[in-house]
Amino acid sequence: MRICFVLPGPSRHPIGGYKVVYQYANLFARRGEDVTIVHAALHQGGMWGRGRDARTVYGFARGVVARSRPTWYSLDAPVRSRVVGFARPRTIPPAEVVVATSVRTAPLVAQVAAMRGVAGAYFIQGLESWDAPTHVLEDTWRLPLAKVVIAPWLADVGETLGVDTTVVSNAIDLDRFVEGPAIDERPHAVLALVSDQAIKRTDLVAKVYDVLARDHPSVELLTFGTCARPACLPGSVRHVQGPAPDELAAMYHRARVYLCTSDHEGWGLPPAEAMACGAAVVSTEIGGVMAYAQGVAAFAPPGDWTGLAEHVVRLLGDARACAAVAERGTERIRSRSLEDAADELLSALRRALRTPTDA
Repeated sequence: MRICFVLPGPSRHPIGGYKVVYQYANLFARRGEDVTIVHAALHQGGMWGRGRDARTVYGFARGVVARSRPTWYSLDAPVRSRVVGFARPRTIPPAEVVVATSVRTAPLVAQVAAMRGVAGAYFIQGLESWDAPTHVLEDTWRLPLAKVVIAPWLADVGETLGVDTTVVSNAIDLDRFVEGPAIDERPHAVLALVSDQAIKRTDLVAKVYDVLARDHPSVELLTFGTCARPACLPGSVRHVQGPAPDELAAMYHRARVYLCTSDHEGWGLPPAEAMACGAAVVSTEIGGVMAYAQGVAAFAPPGDWTGLAEHVVRLLGDARACAAVAERGTERIRSRSLEDAADELLSALRRALRTPTDA
């Protein structure tokens, strides 16, 4: 089967949604599928492609056409990857199934599918309210594309909009993120992602870490992310910018507790990776973490940094309770592999080939 994924413009830095697509591309190619990834920087007929921001993106896109493969993720040789500065139907190569991956690329994919009489799918990894007005976002969900969502809470969104969806939950690379030492063999360390994106709530990480630095100074405080060290973090925090995969796995293995403070996630990769590596997860109660961690992690409402801090302190102070949370979480997340997820997504795309989609 010839499959073409259409991503928004190329990224110099790791992005979780791109990583998921790249993982699937590699797995599909290893199964003998013909896979192309198009990184489309600008999009005809939408809000993107106008003004100074558009020129900036276009200039960046032109600069990376010569190195159209991502620098931060290793795509297998059979996977073709290209960057186009301005996306039109003619820039999308022939394929039996064309797969949109964002609110930005869904209208283009729907147009290509209709013009060529091929199958179109919409791989939905989140509710991209930060990237489009609500009416634009909802319109893309109603396009005549087969919708595949990565978490049950997104299927609920589809139901509210009157849209049929297929759930194919994400999975973790269990060979890269292996189970680490037992909790009682780890230092009293806490790890969290920090980001320039407001929805990740680095401000809450800082507040929880302020409590730990003040009241529990022996606790090791760790952060990572693509951004430079945020100024709001306590001075005792060790920040690693852009860790390599092995370095990130080592950080997960060091932490007793992984802290997620996000207001919103489609399907949170870092908490799941930490869980696979044997850390106990403390998170905001959001659908993108509840999807795989309900009942095996400690939760507080979004924005409730005091509740998050209380959970972290409790688990650090009770090794047995911390180990119980970690062990349940690790067993849960390691029960599903990337291969399982790839099988399900391939099945969904094959169904799209056989089933005309009217809405």
